[in-house]
Amino acid sequence: MSSSLVGLPLGPEAGVGLLDQSVEVLAEAVLGAVDAAPVGVLVVSVAGSAPAVVHGSPTAAAMFGRPLAQLVGSPADSLLPDLGWARTGEDDAHPLAAASNIETAITRPDGTTLPVEVSCASVSRGGEEMVTVLLADVSERKRAEVALRRSEARFKRLIESAPEGVLIVDEAAVLYANPIVAELLGGQPVGELIGSDPRTLLHPDDVEKFDHTVRAILREQGQLPPCEFRVPGPGGKVVILEWSSIAMEYEQRPAMLSLARDVTDRKHVESQLLQADRLSALGMLAGGMAHAINNPLTYVLLNLADVARRLPDVPSGRSPLAEALARLKEAHQGAERIARIVRQMRMFSRSDDRVRGPVDVGRVLEAVVAMVGNELRHRARLVTHLAEVPLVQASSARLEHVFLNLLVHVARALPEGDTEGEVSIVLRSEPPDRVVVEVSDYGPGIEPAILERVFDPFLGGSDSAERVGLGLSLCHSIVTDLGGEIAAETRPAGGTCYRVSLPADETALQHPPHSGRLGPPRPPPITRRARVMVVDDDPGVVSALRLMLEDEHDVTSVASGREALRRLVRDDGYDIVFCDLMMPELSGKDLFEALQLNCPGREQRLVFMTGGAFTPEAAHFLKQVPNARIEKPFDMDSVRILLQYATERAP
Repeated sequence: MSSSLVGLPLGPEAGVGLLDQSVEVLAEAVLGAVDAAPVGVLVVSVAGSAPAVVHGSPTAAAMFGRPLAQLVGSPADSLLPDLGWARTGEDDAHPLAAASNIETAITRPDGTTLPVEVSCASVSRGGEEMVTVLLADVSERKRAEVALRRSEARFKRLIESAPEGVLIVDEAAVLYANPIVAELLGGQPVGELIGSDPRTLLHPDDVEKFDHTVRAILREQGQLPPCEFRVPGPGGKVVILEWSSIAMEYEQRPAMLSLARDVTDRKHVESQLLQADRLSALGMLAGGMAHAINNPLTYVLLNLADVARRLPDVPSGRSPLAEALARLKEAHQGAERIARIVRQMRMFSRSDDRVRGPVDVGRVLEAVVAMVGNELRHRARLVTHLAEVPLVQASSARLEHVFLNLLVHVARALPEGDTEGEVSIVLRSEPPDRVVVEVSDYGPGIEPAILERVFDPFLGGSDSAERVGLGLSLCHSIVTDLGGEIAAETRPAGGTCYRVSLPADETALQHPPHSGRLGPPRPPPITRRARVMVVDDDPGVVSALRLMLEDEHDVTSVASGREALRRLVRDDGYDIVFCDLMMPELSGKDLFEALQLNCPGREQRLVFMTGGAFTPEAAHFLKQVPNARIEKPFDMDSVRILLQYATERAP
């Protein structure tokens, strides 16, 4: 018999019969299998008052850290004291007779411990009650569990401290939320969020989109593009959250894991960029329209003036000729009015809206009033008080955007059709160095709570706030960038006043300029006949200028820049060249550079005619050269001033 059978008698003390030999062989085979098992095995006799080990496997001996011979005969409660070996009653089955999956630890002689899982079964031999104890080493599992708990703790700390909100929801409830989510939702305690209906956290208009998103993710078990949801944030503000979501299983049920980030500021910037794109598109449209209108308008004005000049003087009365002359004057006045409107449209086509220089605020206000006058006319009476003020260091285009936005907001605050209201614009100086513009209406005013946040980019929640928002936010940004201040206040008598204060230009404070809004001086008479070239790809402009000038000067008409270059290179006798800036093939800029290279000095005789739509490159060119320029549509007085200067300069 092998040494592993020490302590366990297998046969009767008398002789062994054939049956007993078979049993002994079977028992020896079973014990051999037990000894070879990967789990430790103890057979404990519990018949007496002190249960003791009557057999042990080599694996069990190794687990206990003892020799097998020392293990057999040891008291069971000294080896496994936590199992409870005491019997509760003489006739009762032993309490460990059917115990299973009991976790305990073996203490070895060297003081180390080994976690084990114990399962017991009752056996009987010859009427003697025994308990078989199976010992499974669970140290690897315990180490894995500890590692898992540590990993979960680290992951929880990571999620809790993540800069983005982490939210787990299903179709009915919030299952998990980290502290950032609570902050994004107005500082609600995390405990109150768990179990709540996620729909109650959203803007009512976004609930349907949320339901669709959850159903799609849970049904397809996939991922959708990020979605934006509006939620109430701190201080009553509307916060825009971007949710990136995937399907997952949470606590044995399907759920949606979402990463939520606050994109309110980003949406603000995107809105500003969109507004800038719209203004840029409007500028391109306005510039293109101005250029398209200015050419025909130029020769309409010139031809009307020429016809009026050629008609004989007639006494006032009811004669057909007097009536025709009156109609002609009215047509000329109408064309001049169109010209003023087109010049005001051109403010949107400027490419250098961030370039600062001395700006006449009065001119800016006049242009803006002309642009929005039609909308105001149906809502209120417009009253302006524009005093002479110093120039300011600013960008005309950006100031125009400010006052345009203010007037549009004021106009939309007034009820349509009620023309009894009044809107006033006041321009004045404020010592020692400020220029102040006040835009006021006499409507219902703005609620005090809204007034405090009137320049916030996102403002909503009441009817009186519908007229404010991104437009006023842009006004605030522009004015602040220019070194000024903008404020809004409700007047005691009703209505709202927007006050813009800008620093005056230091040089303008020393030399206040005249506004120049009374028009140019009358030209002096021309003393000699000049040689004039007119270069323009529009035949109407060429023809009108030629007809106006040919009685007093020698005029050459050219329809392209290439033809003008060919003539000017060969002939040095021209006193002045009226040249369109923007022409196909060879532009006015190209003509200037070609003359400067081939015939230095002749390029100085060019006077550039601009129609309102020129590129940033052309605008930069005009700033670099000293040549005179004249904006279409122009009148003959402006042309004669330039001719007088050219004839006086010529030898």
